[in-house]
Amino acid sequence: MNYIANLNDFRALTYNYDELLLLPEGNEGLMTFEFLKYANLEERFCCAIQERVDSFKNVAQRFYNSLPVIPLEYLPHFHYSGIVTVAAPVQLHESINIVFLHRQALAQMQDSLNQFVNSGQKLNWFMEHVAKKIDDMQKIICEQNEIWSVNTKTFAEYRNRFRGKKIVIVATGPTLKYYKISSPPPTTQFTSD
Repeated sequence: MNYIANLNDFRALTYNYDELLLLPEGNEGLMTFEFLKYANLEERFCCAIQERVDSFKNVAQRFYNSLPVIPLEYLPHFHYSGIVTVAAPVQLHESINIVFLHRQALAQMQDSLNQFVNSGQKLNWFMEHVAKKIDDMQKIICEQNEIWSVNTKTFAEYRNRFRGKKIVIVATGPTLKYYKISSPPPTTQFTSD
């Protein structure tokens, strides 16, 4: 088990992994997330873990602040990621690469946040943060428009080609390796035109 007792070590840790997961616990977990936002480390984390996520009925259950939430049962899929946590269930201690935040590191986080708030820089930080989010959103919109345009041109020749026929579309990405067949697939007959 790894313990981070120094804030500089925590900052360095966030760049040692391609994706980090946050396991937030109580007020200290919330403070850790606030620190990530203020220190511009939030984007180093891919998601937050919770013990259970009830059927994803509403947005509050799907997101921990701005991080998407996944249930604990999917943790084995992130076996090689660093899990930053204040506390974690015992069953995870051996199977997952967990990094615990020592109280000393949490105290340093709290001091850093207090200095930030008391310095009067919070409004400037907030405005810069919002401006960056807007820029990122504009880039995503431009990217999506370009993808739409390319896809429209690429697949135009297939429009209505299979109308009235049964077809199977297979799209496989990296998550295919996590797929487990729960029952034998149905027998399918393929016919050619």
